[in-house]
Amino acid sequence: MIEITRVYHFSAAHRLESPRLTSAENAALYGPCARTHGHNYYVEVTLAGTPDPLTGMAVDLGEVDTTVRSSLLEHVDHHELEAAAPLAGVIT
Repeated sequence: MIEITRVYHFSAAHRLESPRLTSAENAALYGPCARTHGHNYYVEVTLAGTPDPLTGMAVDLGEVDTTVRSSLLEHVDHHELEAAAPLAGVIT
């Protein structure tokens, strides 16, 4: 069994805002972070498997990259995090 970790980078905007608070309460609680601002993020994906005796590969890294790109990066890179469906309603 081997493990491999791939690191992906993306940049996204977000704001700290609770829907249960008023704009003034959000500003008082979160300060400048209540306004839309951006960050750079890194995501680590670790996979484990047994190497194939013929190829020596435990996973196809091209497939991993394609999956991460289509399931995550395309939805968040240079977007607002709150616009990503899985993050709807989450204080990001």
